[in-house]
Amino acid sequence: MNYELNELIGNTDIVRFIKSRRIAWLGHVMRMDDKRTLKRISQWKPIGTRTRGRPRKRWIAGSEEDLQIMGVRRWRKQCEERADWKKITEKAKTPQWVVMPIKEEGEEGGGGGGGGSFDKICL
Repeated sequence: MNYELNELIGNTDIVRFIKSRRIAWLGHVMRMDDKRTLKRISQWKPIGTRTRGRPRKRWIAGSEEDLQIMGVRRWRKQCEERADWKKITEKAKTPQWVVMPIKEEGEEGGGGGGGGSFDKICL
């Protein structure tokens, strides 16, 4: 069964493959006409109160987070151009974007005390 999945996705990392497909679908939905039901639902803001606790992460929030980690700016404009968006989805499949820890000012190397923040994106 796993070998069939590997053949289907071309031996790429499954997480990267799923993220790239999610980003591709985001571009497809954003290019849709505003009258289409799927586009209207994706842009809908519910009215009323939510249940207690932390709000669930919405599908678009996860996609926006992936795009932010990749360093994509103004993605809503870029998704209108299919060729540009295709490059972004291909970039999502590659391991070039990795979050690396930043050393704080005055922090010594080694030690294992943690302390670094994971804010730097290496391309």
